Amino acid sequence: MPTTTVEVRGIPIQFPLQPYGCQVEYMSSVIDALNNNNNALLESPTGTGKTLSLLCSVMGWARHQETHFGKSSKVYYTSRTHTQLKQVMREYRKTEYGKIRIGATEENENASTIDETTLLGSRDQLCIHPRAIGVTSSTRNTLCKSIRENKECRYHERLDSFMQKGGLESCYNEQGDDPKGRKEGRTLALDIEDLAAAGRAHNFCPFYYTRKKAQTSKLTFMPYNYIIDPVIRKTLDIKLEEAIIIIDEAHNIADNISDSASFQVNTIQLANSVSELERASTAASKNKELSPPEAGLLCTEFDSVSQKIIKLISWIEHLTKKSGFDTKETPLSQPGKVILSVLSDMGLTAKEASSVRKALSELTKEAEGKGTKLDRPGLESLLSFLEGVYRYDEADLDQYFVAVIFEESNRNLESRYVRNNIAAPSVLGLWCMDPGVAMRRIMRGTPDSPGPRSVLITSGTMTPLEHFAAELGIPFNVQLQSTHVITRDQLFPLVVTSYDSVRLQSSYQNRKSSSYLTALGKALNNIFTTVPDGVLIFFQSFAFMKEVITAWKKPQSFDQGHTVYDVLLSKKYIFEEGSSSEAQTQLREYRSMLDEGAAAAIFAVFRGKMAEGMDFPDKYARAVCLCGVPYAALGDSKVKLKRDYLDRKHANRPPGSPPTISGSAWYQLNAVRALNQAVGRVIRHAGDYGAVFLLDDRYDSNSLKSQLPSWVGGHMKTTDSLQNMGQLLRSFYNMNALNASGRTAAVVSSLAASRSDSTVVKLSSAAPANSDSNAAEAVAFINAHRYDEALARDPEVKRKRLNNQLRATRSNIKSNWGVAPAVHEFNGLAGGGDSSPTTTVKKGLASKIGSAASNEVLRYQIPEYKDAVTKMFSLEEVNIWKGLLKEFCEIVKSRGEVTDFLSNRFVPWCCDTMQRAGASNSFIRSQVIFLPPSTKEPYLKAVTAYIGRIRKRKDEEGPSTQPSPEVGNLPTDVK
Repeated sequence: MPTTTVEVRGIPIQFPLQPYGCQVEYMSSVIDALNNNNNALLESPTGTGKTLSLLCSVMGWARHQETHFGKSSKVYYTSRTHTQLKQVMREYRKTEYGKIRIGATEENENASTIDETTLLGSRDQLCIHPRAIGVTSSTRNTLCKSIRENKECRYHERLDSFMQKGGLESCYNEQGDDPKGRKEGRTLALDIEDLAAAGRAHNFCPFYYTRKKAQTSKLTFMPYNYIIDPVIRKTLDIKLEEAIIIIDEAHNIADNISDSASFQVNTIQLANSVSELERASTAASKNKELSPPEAGLLCTEFDSVSQKIIKLISWIEHLTKKSGFDTKETPLSQPGKVILSVLSDMGLTAKEASSVRKALSELTKEAEGKGTKLDRPGLESLLSFLEGVYRYDEADLDQYFVAVIFEESNRNLESRYVRNNIAAPSVLGLWCMDPGVAMRRIMRGTPDSPGPRSVLITSGTMTPLEHFAAELGIPFNVQLQSTHVITRDQLFPLVVTSYDSVRLQSSYQNRKSSSYLTALGKALNNIFTTVPDGVLIFFQSFAFMKEVITAWKKPQSFDQGHTVYDVLLSKKYIFEEGSSSEAQTQLREYRSMLDEGAAAAIFAVFRGKMAEGMDFPDKYARAVCLCGVPYAALGDSKVKLKRDYLDRKHANRPPGSPPTISGSAWYQLNAVRALNQAVGRVIRHAGDYGAVFLLDDRYDSNSLKSQLPSWVGGHMKTTDSLQNMGQLLRSFYNMNALNASGRTAAVVSSLAASRSDSTVVKLSSAAPANSDSNAAEAVAFINAHRYDEALARDPEVKRKRLNNQLRATRSNIKSNWGVAPAVHEFNGLAGGGDSSPTTTVKKGLASKIGSAASNEVLRYQIPEYKDAVTKMFSLEEVNIWKGLLKEFCEIVKSRGEVTDFLSNRFVPWCCDTMQRAGASNSFIRSQVIFLPPSTKEPYLKAVTAYIGRIRKRKDEEGPSTQPSPEVGNLPTDVK
């Protein structure tokens, strides 16, 4: 990819594009922070290219320092998840810094040798040993240790020799001038999947490879809990001295820091630890390698600790279950230092925890060497709790922590407790109320590992920055709030306060109201009717989303008796966000459906995978709908304690001290950051466009409006009659579809103008061969391609094109699909007597549908297809299709073979018939509205599977030059 050199504060930065003004401003702030050893808070909206700006400015500065001053800085680039890091690494590979370069000189520092890069992950992601597949994390860790020590892991055994030969660099050796054979432009910035694949291909352990490479790499990618959690940091030997720490997607960093500094242990874990100590004591007494005195001392120590744990359990149980207090909803709480007194009284000191861990480690090693398993999950929980508590001194515990005791409620219990009828455990906890105490420890470092040079914290949603800085408790001398690169015409933000005179508000008191739920469904139906392509709908929680969907699936008088959910499903195929492990699969299926030309929607939750870190550019999110305000649950124990703590701290703030934030302000900001993250899904780049529907009247209040990003709140509209906004919304989408080509051309033109004549600009795999040698021709090609794509979305143009395509085949459709072959064969399968097409249509099918068939069918088509469908199918043809479905369901249901027959026989035949007649995938999917409930799900699954098979076959065969075959015959081998 061509590169532009931008000089920022006297430092040459290699940038893969001609940067926007906001990107230059962003890079300037980064350089200012690094030059002066400052920390920085950098807010830049989604779609402004902050990731590229951050990577290029930091790596450019580091390279400049090394080339001119001989100073080398380690860079840790962190984000919340590996999924987000994968996107970051994809951007990094676009840059010159992410490629192998040859021949560094002081005059040409940007030709410097490879910037070593690696990515840290857990064994869950990087262990490739066959025995580690499909086991739990704890089992995988124990298994890894065992097979390594027994030299049974060929990947680990080969690691040293693999690294001595050059590691991954050696895998890219090719003929060339460079003595090491590196090929110019290749990259070693591999993500999790790449590393695992490389490990299998070259027989080395990617987990331990990356841990070793991280010691020498200049740039290391990792989730940010690897930095903020001191235990993980110590385990991975991460040195922060003079390092540059980047924390991306940092809107939740304060909560994550607080969680990493909070510890708790429950009575079930404590009881398990007693049992584990008893087994350890037995193992020690039978260990022949220990002398009798040594074994006796160990047994005595283990027995002593067991008695102390039993005493602690009794004390906790007394407070939670025998004292008369109801601690399920409201924990007993005291200043954090109280926990030191409790543990001291029980005799559970830091010294004793260390002694027990050391003894257990030796015993476990010996036991495993003899093939004996000595698990200790309960003891690990207790020891981790004790080590966490004793990490802080009494003053810190008193000021920044709360000691809590409570009884777990059933809704929070692990399923195995409920399943086995185990009583709810009681919990002893130490909760961090102020993330600043942990953040300051990171900055201060330790005598063995001093603190970092700079911490750069960035996100698209950190407003207001002064409150964000106050939460983290460290100085940020560089602060930036970037403007957006889009124009006002590219976003349509709309607050909808009511629908059909029913107030839209998902407050706890109103969310179960049937009138509210119906009104919300009608509002979404209106949006689905108007908005093309993909739509994201966000709910406050999984529980609320489930309640809404359940209510919408109940029979009710909604649009000719159909359920709300069925009506929505007929407009757009609906995905419901599930577990984190399912997110990537759902996203692929969602994108695939939209790529096929269908319309789809995702029901998701604020703060979930879909709301944070997932990319939905262009058609994948033409609108975002916010169903409610994502306030945290007021009854949540941590929320209540946090609000009380912040209110006390705010009220008692000494004059002249750093600013603080009140509990109510924190509560509001917590919600605003979550909704801003969801809103950010709609605009992903400078040419993107879409609408934001805020379906709750509370968004009309100044308190919320004032805290939305200026690019959203600055021109927000409010309405109580969404029904009347259809024409305005259609104009918005049509205008932007046509303008998208102009915006793309402008970007390409500005890029082309910044290149030298010899620069190659690759615009598209479909671009003409000589497009890279002529910028004007390249722009014209992109403009024409985008214009054609945009026009294809316009209903009027689409209708004309469909008519032109169908004109030559209308008679074929009539004769082959509308009458004899299809209906005759299906009727024959059904056992009908009269084979006359006319009799079949009139008696067997049309009579069952009634005169309202055409209106009912067309009502449920996606709007931009509706007119085209009208032209495509006559009333008789629509009736036949609907009748076929009804007739089919009655026949196969009586046979008890609905799913198998539907999936493997009937649906592929129907899809084939309809597609050859010109029907869209969306039209075929929408027919689910007419099926009995028991067949809806298998119908949709079968259609989706069919379309996937067709797409795969087309990809393998390439574009066909043959005319479409005649309508297929219904399988006759079905008994």
